[in-house]
Amino acid sequence: MRMIKNSLGLLAIFLFILSFAIAFTINFTPMFAFDVDYFNIPARTGLSKETILENYRILIDYLNYPWIESLQMPDFPSSESGLFHFYEVKVLFLLDYAILFIS
Repeated sequence: MRMIKNSLGLLAIFLFILSFAIAFTINFTPMFAFDVDYFNIPARTGLSKETILENYRILIDYLNYPWIESLQMPDFPSSESGLFHFYEVKVLFLLDYAILFIS
């Protein structure tokens, strides 16, 4: 019985560390802001850094908050398949948060 408890404890610690690392990474917006500059995305797209970051914030808010039910970025049109993709990503984000909370 003790071995089962130890194994479950280790599994919980593993899931916590993994889900925390995922949550931290997907919400670390300074990394995205750095990438926008580093890869010179404004020059490549014709959009300002502020516009790109504003749309990114809208996307991150949609993915993080279950009460935001639709994704509408003002400067990026979205196809039905693209919106479905982001819905699936949202489900994965929320699953990660549930695992983080439970573990």
